[in-house]
Amino acid sequence: MLETGEPIEAEVQDVSNRWFLMRILPYMAHEQLAGVVLTLVDIASLKRAQQDLARSEFELRMIADRVPALVSRVDKDLKYLYVNQRYCDYFGKPVDEIVGKSMADLWGETNLEDVRPCLERALAGDEVEFEKRFSLPNGKSFWAIVNYSPDRNEDGTIGGLFVAKNIVTALKESEQRFERAVRGANDGIWEWNIGTNEVYYSPRFLEIIGAGECQTTLTKSAFESLIHPDDLPCVQAAEHDLLHENIPYDVEFRLKDQDGEDHWYRARARAERDAEGEPRYVSGSLQSVDVYRALVAEKELQVTQRDRFLATLSHELRNPLGAVVNGCVVLNLMNLSQPDVVPIIDAISRQAQHMAALLEDLLDVARITEGKIEIRKHVFDLREIIEPAIESVQPLLDSREQALDRQVPNDPVPVEGNPFRLRQVATNLLSNASKYSPPGKRVGIKLERVNQHAELRVIDDGDGIPPEYLRRVFEPFEQLG
Repeated sequence: MLETGEPIEAEVQDVSNRWFLMRILPYMAHEQLAGVVLTLVDIASLKRAQQDLARSEFELRMIADRVPALVSRVDKDLKYLYVNQRYCDYFGKPVDEIVGKSMADLWGETNLEDVRPCLERALAGDEVEFEKRFSLPNGKSFWAIVNYSPDRNEDGTIGGLFVAKNIVTALKESEQRFERAVRGANDGIWEWNIGTNEVYYSPRFLEIIGAGECQTTLTKSAFESLIHPDDLPCVQAAEHDLLHENIPYDVEFRLKDQDGEDHWYRARARAERDAEGEPRYVSGSLQSVDVYRALVAEKELQVTQRDRFLATLSHELRNPLGAVVNGCVVLNLMNLSQPDVVPIIDAISRQAQHMAALLEDLLDVARITEGKIEIRKHVFDLREIIEPAIESVQPLLDSREQALDRQVPNDPVPVEGNPFRLRQVATNLLSNASKYSPPGKRVGIKLERVNQHAELRVIDDGDGIPPEYLRRVFEPFEQLG
């Protein structure tokens, strides 16, 4: 400075590393340089603030670079002022090749025009968020949730935008796969937010009930207004059981479509509960069952018609069959002299009685179907049904050379029931035991008291009933062999 006369200003540290702003100014006397003036200003606080600011900016950049989103800042002309590292990595460009460029340069005019209405809203001061699929000039494409936030100056004017694009391609593809699976299953999906009382419907759900696609949310009360009044109590009861008893929701009801016509649907759902066990969401599916119910009704009609036919046929056959049975009795009473005729009459009599029993079974089925069967019960000794049942099956046992083991207590076994029906049960059990046991084997029948009830057991050497047939053994006309 002594040579040039120019002031000097610099930041310096003392021996304790404390920062000062040093200024050296010329001291003039009689228009000549007579010396210097040295001042030291303590700037330690300012220096710490600068260091803290630099550290904050570094940490902010580190955070922004690690955010799993494309983060940028643009000015009012949509030119980049800042991009994070993820942005650079995605486009394969360094920062200096992006900053200063326009959004159109990077994203293409087509994408820019698609989002321009959103950009204009954000530049006008609105927070804007939307979801969009982007196709870039370099061939890449992805789904993103985009957020535009106004970047305001100190005076409140908008100088640009902060932009965040959260890439959700994997999530979107998962949603699309799920939606395709739902469509393939032909079910509609719905979810009830118990807190907000809103119900979300998938596009397939809306398609099933014939609603407009714009109706993606609807209050629960509005949805219930579509349910047939006669079915609403059943739906509400199923809902109560789900929420309070955690019983799975499975109910059929009618919904009114846009044309005012009622259609049948089946809804199934489960509740999602919080840590305290309180239900928060109910998610389920809806399936149209119009066709199914029509098929069931048709089958039920066919069964009814079949049962009526069998009942009518049985009634018509009882009279001629009764004549055959009675004729056999008369022939036996006549003491015919031809020994060869007697076995024939006996065979006719046995088969006629067997047919009469079958016809009676058919009539019983018809009575059960029509709700007309009546079981008259009284107290009797259960031992009384054993011998008649054995006599009915003895010819079958003899023809298969099967021995019968019987275990009947000496003391009475009183029960309340219908002797005729219980004899039918015992006869059928013994008959089946004989049919499904190999010839020459043994068949057993055992009656005993067990605590406060009686137990009748039929034992055989057959293979038994396959597990898959167990639930069908009491169905009318069911045969396993």
